[in-house]
Amino acid sequence: MENDWYVTGGDSKTLMFVQISPNENDQSETLCSLNFASRVRGIELGSAKKQLDNTELLKYKQMVEKWKQDMKGKDDQIRKMEETM
Repeated sequence: MENDWYVTGGDSKTLMFVQISPNENDQSETLCSLNFASRVRGIELGSAKKQLDNTELLKYKQMVEKWKQDMKGKDDQIRKMEETM
């Protein structure tokens, strides 16, 4: 089976919970939460599409391989230093 991406779409809905507090000390955080929820409510997304940029993925894989090689070299240096002590 190939790597298929399954996403919700069509008439699906998203639910967001916002936690607020009646405590006066939490008033500013509650206001921030309510403002954020209000902004989120206005967002409308189009239909989901699969986006895969293989060049970015290849770049990151190469970076990981380089870091692995660097770590191996550092491990070898540490091992040699331990042996000389």
